[in-house]
Amino acid sequence: MRIIHSTAVILLISLLGFNTSWAHDIEVARFDIAHNGNTDYSLAIKIDRNDLINAISTTGGGSLSIEDQIKKYISKNFGLTFNGTEVEIELNKVQYETEMIFIYGKLITKVSKVNNVEIFNACLKGLADQNNIVEFNMNDKLRSFRLTHDRTSTKFKYEY
Repeated sequence: MRIIHSTAVILLISLLGFNTSWAHDIEVARFDIAHNGNTDYSLAIKIDRNDLINAISTTGGGSLSIEDQIKKYISKNFGLTFNGTEVEIELNKVQYETEMIFIYGKLITKVSKVNNVEIFNACLKGLADQNNIVEFNMNDKLRSFRLTHDRTSTKFKYEY
């Protein structure tokens, strides 16, 4: 009886430990926007390396460096407006990790009191399971949104 029990435990551990056929990658990218005072905003993006490289390879970067292709892709697929005025996004650092790419930048706006925010995020929308989480932190109020293949934009109001 003890041999059968031990064999069953070993078999179960083997199946669970080595069989990943049921596993499914979660397709998530994060876009964190923080208000640092007056008209100063920072942007930090964390995105899957392979997914982003595959996405930019289909857009044809020509002679641009990989970093410039990434910046061009983000600029084309991610945008913000404050009070109806388009916000300029300046991406200034791309950091490569094994599985992720981190992109840092700042938002350039002359809007000093933001009441209405519109977010457009079509990054990696070619992936059906892609979720883009956008977190907006302003005046110690955190707002989070999940944008997907079917929902690439959202609008919200900030109350003071």
